[in-house]
Amino acid sequence: MTDLSVTVTERVYPSGEKVYMARFRDPDGRLVRSKVIKDVRTRDQANRKAAQLANSGKIVSKKNNPLVLEYLADFWNENGAYVSSKARQNKPMSPRYVEQSARLVQRHFSQVLKNKRMSQLTPGLIEDAITIMSKSGLSNRSINIAVQTVRVPVAYYARMQNIIDPLRNASKQDETSTPRGVLTLAEVGAIVNLEGEAPRIKAAVLLGALCGLRLGEVRGLQWEDVDFEKRLINVIHNNPSGEDDIRKPKKGSERVIPLPSVVADELKLVLSMPRPKDSPFVIYNEKRNDRPATTAAIRAGFRRMLQGINISNEDIRNRNLVFHGLRHSFVSLSRAAGIPDYIVQKLAGHKTAAMMEHYSDHAENVVPFLPQAAEGMARILANATEEAKKASESGA
Repeated sequence: MTDLSVTVTERVYPSGEKVYMARFRDPDGRLVRSKVIKDVRTRDQANRKAAQLANSGKIVSKKNNPLVLEYLADFWNENGAYVSSKARQNKPMSPRYVEQSARLVQRHFSQVLKNKRMSQLTPGLIEDAITIMSKSGLSNRSINIAVQTVRVPVAYYARMQNIIDPLRNASKQDETSTPRGVLTLAEVGAIVNLEGEAPRIKAAVLLGALCGLRLGEVRGLQWEDVDFEKRLINVIHNNPSGEDDIRKPKKGSERVIPLPSVVADELKLVLSMPRPKDSPFVIYNEKRNDRPATTAAIRAGFRRMLQGINISNEDIRNRNLVFHGLRHSFVSLSRAAGIPDYIVQKLAGHKTAAMMEHYSDHAENVVPFLPQAAEGMARILANATEEAKKASESGA
């Protein structure tokens, strides 16, 4: 419902045409809007249609009809109402996410939404912005992420104003993502044998390929999480890209995984190298002892290592070889080592409904299989290095 009052008057134009004019006023009696009521024949019909408009929430004052860009700027603000409400619900939004959302709004919507008020917002305006983004070469996934920075605030605005979401029918772009590439057995072996890369970067790549750690888990890994004696890694820390706070891994992803000997040897090499004093991070930042290595440094190092084993930039692009794809390589290697799928799932930190019907989340159900997993991975790594040696000799 609305707090607007409405009066309808009859007006006759010089041409003789008769129309009904509705005037909408706020509780203080101020005129909010005047509008010709079309497609009616009688005053009663005009009154009913005007009342429907008043109750629809489409007739709003400037006070409750802000400029879209100003509203979005207030919404994507760490002190804004929505961000604050999320914090109260124990679902805090990261400052980086809020900041990035504000930047995406300015970058992709400032042109089409300039001087537009919320009452003027339509799916067509969003489509105009999508067309511009598409012509600039943005992927459909990136476009959808950008559009969400408008759709979420507008949906919240509609709820708060008790009106229909004007973007409820805005279309979403189809995302046909390229599967992340998987390294072959010989390529994994070549990476294990590769020399010349910084130990901390090589260790980061091996943690992804041979332990299944996500990039954030690699960055969050601390020395206290590594048990060299028992050859285990406790995956309990996560440091997503750009975040200052160390948090837990994704829900349900805390786990214990075996530490392959080649990874243990590389980690010991990292320990022996000069590094920032008192840094708790395994993959440390060379300039700050309170931060792990940046995602950019790790990704750039991964690309260098791929080039170091003779994978060209063109092949890297065509095969979509990215750091997260190392987890796919880990799954493939683990299966090749004969490790049961549900154990592979646990080691990788995956959580699927089908598996959860048969196996619980408790770590004790996985621990008995760790020696088997370690043995299987050791066997497959031996095969990998042998494959790499043969490939190197045949290419020489």
